[in-house]
Amino acid sequence: MKEQAIISKGSRLSQTAVSPIKSMSMKAEKYSNVLSLGWGLPSFETPLHIRKAVSETLFSDKDIGKYPNIRGLTSLRKALSKKFLEKTNIILNAESEILITVGAQQAMLSSIISIIEPNDEVILFSPFFPSYVDQIIYSGGKPVFIESIFDNNWAINIDKLKSSINNRTKAIIINTPVNPTGKIFSENELSEIAKITIENDLYIILDETYNFLIYETTHSYNLFSIKELKNRLIGCYSFSKEYAMTGWRIGYLCASENLINEILKFHDASVIAATRISQIAALAALEGEQSCVQNFVSELKIRRDLVRSRMDRLSDFFEFHIPNASYFFFPRLRSNIMDSTEFADDLLDKKQVIVIPGNAFGQSYNNHIRICFGAENDTINCAFDRIEDYFRNYYNQYQK
Repeated sequence: MKEQAIISKGSRLSQTAVSPIKSMSMKAEKYSNVLSLGWGLPSFETPLHIRKAVSETLFSDKDIGKYPNIRGLTSLRKALSKKFLEKTNIILNAESEILITVGAQQAMLSSIISIIEPNDEVILFSPFFPSYVDQIIYSGGKPVFIESIFDNNWAINIDKLKSSINNRTKAIIINTPVNPTGKIFSENELSEIAKITIENDLYIILDETYNFLIYETTHSYNLFSIKELKNRLIGCYSFSKEYAMTGWRIGYLCASENLINEILKFHDASVIAATRISQIAALAALEGEQSCVQNFVSELKIRRDLVRSRMDRLSDFFEFHIPNASYFFFPRLRSNIMDSTEFADDLLDKKQVIVIPGNAFGQSYNNHIRICFGAENDTINCAFDRIEDYFRNYYNQYQK
């Protein structure tokens, strides 16, 4: 009798894979002295006031080990409603329009799977964060890609968006600031997308994980200000980068009461609730001194400018746009002698430096790589020393 495959060919799981962002780190495990410009992991420690609050609560809160409300701690949702009002001048009902999640990743999955039916189409602007595609496929949907053009500073093709909508289109995912490019969607772009969404009876799922990490430009326009989007818009947010809490796995989503009530069904079935201890940490982050966030932004701007200066020294090999937000560069290789995966693997093998191949963010970007500047300055400089040495001693040999 023939043994059945664990995962049948053509299944949803067979159409997906572990993200190259994670797989590059797994590949690196066999090497020593690896320097990472790969995974989006900030080097900062979780601020002391957050850790102190958690430490104290461990001994003072008799319910610390129990399930919290599946919507999240009331005190945390009230604090988030206050923060949202202060930043956007938009009122969200803490009781019914905010849901605490296991990071923005789970917020996105819960949103997508609650909206998408089999064979529905979801529009993505590429380059995109890889998990979006997998989450759409897990939900039975089909991703549809609208390319942003490198040579036009990652501008959105609104005409292509309009022509891509059909009777199977269900939602549009917007990630701003964009991982991996650092692009900020303009007010005009967001307004046009909102108009198209309303006219075609669609949903918008908005990922604003990096909305705090803005450098020269402002990010004041908010889709929640458009009343007609009330029951069409879900916003997903994270504490991970803003408060150096990647390991706490805590985020939240904002939406109308009607949408939240639907999303709660999957949220309950998949995780029940975000852990109470992480919610305590998130509350401490919001109620404590906020200078830590600005310090992170200031330091990351220094690191961005450092990477810019090091990239300038590699202008024979790369061309790039300077990111206005996030902590990523997404440069394009000037030569096509190898694709992005070959380059990333070869750089890791020859010089033990991790970068992420661009095709992780869309097949059209097979000659790009993503560089994260979340690491400390010494690590960045040492990694770029190795990259320069790689180009001097190895890369050119492939052209002969």
